[in-house]
Amino acid sequence: AYTTLVVIGMRLGDHNFMRFHAERGLSVAQRLGAPYSEWGVFHRFHLASAKFMFGAWDESLEDISEAMKLAHRIGHSHGLASLLAARTMVAVLRGDFSRAEASICEAKTASHTRRTGDRRVFGLVDVAEVALALERGQVERALGIAVDFVRTSAWVAPRASLALGCIPMGLMWLAEAQVAAGQPQSALETARLILGLGPTGAPYLTALSSRAEGLARQALGEWQDAIVCLSRSQETFADLAMPFEAAKSLFEEATAAAAWRPDLASGAAQQSLVMFERLGAQHYIAAALRLLQRLALSKPATGRPCLAGVIVSGRELEIAQLVAEGLTDVQIAHRLTLSPLTVSTYLRNLYARVGIGSRAALARLVAEAGHLSG
Repeated sequence: AYTTLVVIGMRLGDHNFMRFHAERGLSVAQRLGAPYSEWGVFHRFHLASAKFMFGAWDESLEDISEAMKLAHRIGHSHGLASLLAARTMVAVLRGDFSRAEASICEAKTASHTRRTGDRRVFGLVDVAEVALALERGQVERALGIAVDFVRTSAWVAPRASLALGCIPMGLMWLAEAQVAAGQPQSALETARLILGLGPTGAPYLTALSSRAEGLARQALGEWQDAIVCLSRSQETFADLAMPFEAAKSLFEEATAAAAWRPDLASGAAQQSLVMFERLGAQHYIAAALRLLQRLALSKPATGRPCLAGVIVSGRELEIAQLVAEGLTDVQIAHRLTLSPLTVSTYLRNLYARVGIGSRAALARLVAEAGHLSG
């Protein structure tokens, strides 16, 4: 019963709930004289997972290490695979990709669940492998594993399964892979699927769904909507006391703002950097520093390019200049190696921001601002 409650807590992102019931479960195992059994391994894993979500990564690694010793001692391969997946996630978020890759390989060696079709445990390894592949820029690999995880998780038996608990995060990584692969509309559908995993208004599911939608809107050039979604995600994760997730959403919000309202981006980027530094998330520290450097370099003495007093991104200016030259959406897409739909999306958003409704009006603004190319 305590194991089931922990899985419910994991699915709803309530690490306090998880920790409480994991400790109770471990206490029961000790009273039954079974602290060194399968239950001892999994309840220690649950404690480590709760601490990971809370941002106490070093404490989580200590618990993982102790539980791995126990799993080795009793020959519990499924538990060992789960623990190695958890260790992989910490390594991924800290930017230690070599260690993460080694842990993934060890998890696959330790468990035969992929071959036997038992997804109750191996789903955790899949999610960790997707995260690693995405952070290394291996988009196709990440997308393939994520799609397979979601498809096979649909038929996992409805019992105390760890795979059931990690489905929301698995869907979130699927959405990130879809965006990276140029499939923002698919990511929007995935965002809706996340909301359907629990009761209406569940904060954790809302935060994950909002992040997925924000990333998709950003890819579509819908900057304002993206910022609203990512801001909602960040605030909800902060309320849930999930510091890394809050910092990541804040960083993504800063990234979206950098393309639309750079004046709003620096503060969010700096705040996310501070949060990443507290966690020791080296990979994300480097990303935040690059964003801050780009924002600093994008403020020359002559100022950012503007149309009708509105700051525009470099890509928006390129498209506006080509419109002024008389090119169609298809011709612009070919010139800039974009899809015609992406060009159309950029123009629709640009029209709304500068308050115009035609290509002729945009061409006039480009000329008035002195941005005619050539």
